[in-house]
This record gives sequence, C-alpha cells and structure tokens, in this order.
Amino acid sequence: MKKILLMTLTLVVMSIAVPTLAKPTWLSQIQCEITDVQYEPVSETELYIHVTFEGSAGGPVIKGGTVEGIDHLFIDSLGYAHMNVFYTVTDKDGDQISFYVTGLSVMDKSGKFVFVDAEASVIDSVEYPTNGKFFTMIGDEFDDKGFVTDFSDFPPGGYIHAKLYPK
Repeated sequence: MKKILLMTLTLVVMSIAVPTLAKPTWLSQIQCEITDVQYEPVSETELYIHVTFEGSAGGPVIKGGTVEGIDHLFIDSLGYAHMNVFYTVTDKDGDQISFYVTGLSVMDKSGKFVFVDAEASVIDSVEYPTNGKFFTMIGDEFDDKGFVTDFSDFPPGGYIHAKLYPK
C-alpha cells in the first residue's frame, strides 16, 4: 500500500515539475526584411516612420513560421526612435500568434539599430489575430532582444533580427 501511495505521489509531483522544467528559455526568433518605408512629418523636429516587414520565425514554440508586420516608429525631438510594432506569425500548421512591441531603437557604434527596453505582448484583434494552439498565450509578455541592420529608405531595405524571451 505504501508503495502504491508513494508511486502515485511521485507521478503527481512529476506531472507538475516536468512541464515547469521543460519550459523553453526563449519563445521564438524572427528574421525579417524591410519591404517599405513611409515618412509622416509631425512637426519640424518630430516624425513618424512606417516600416513594413516580412520574413520567417522559428524556435522551441513556433515552428516554420512566416512573419508580416509594421513598425510605426515615432522619432521625437531628441532623436529617440520609439517602437510601436505590430506583427503576426503564422506557423507551419496555420496557427497564428500576434505581438505588440514597444521600446526604443538606438544606433550603436557598429551602425546597428539596437532595441532598448523592448517588450512584446501577445495580442488578439481582427487585424492581428492569435488563434489555435497560441490562443491561451494572449496577454503573455516577453523581453524582445534585437536589432536592425543595413537600414535604407531608398530603396526600402534592411533586416530585422529579434528573439523573444519569457519574462
């Protein structure tokens, strides 16, 4: 009887501990190409830059994904680029997960635009849906570590590299 009770208790503990131990250290990684850049002056010293992008996503949670999105960057009078990003990943099964990202993007010494204090939240809306196996993740938050390389506005170009880590 003691052995049966001990085995049952062990199975219960394992069913709780194993999923916790199996939690990935990162969610996904995206590699995107900038496809368009549009400028919208706000004032003499402030500007909106609308940057569209598309590419691929993969990782321990997202497999074989494609990405489409837009960043409505706001350049303030001090020259800081405030990110206001919306994008959707569609995985190989057709399930979608959408993100809203905020933070700053600043140029480092190598010429890359590096994300500073960037945070991503899983969202669900008509334009940016989250469904299928990702539906339970709505509201989850992630640290977004990334950078932009080879940015150009004419012709539009450059590459976005980002990786999401659970908070």
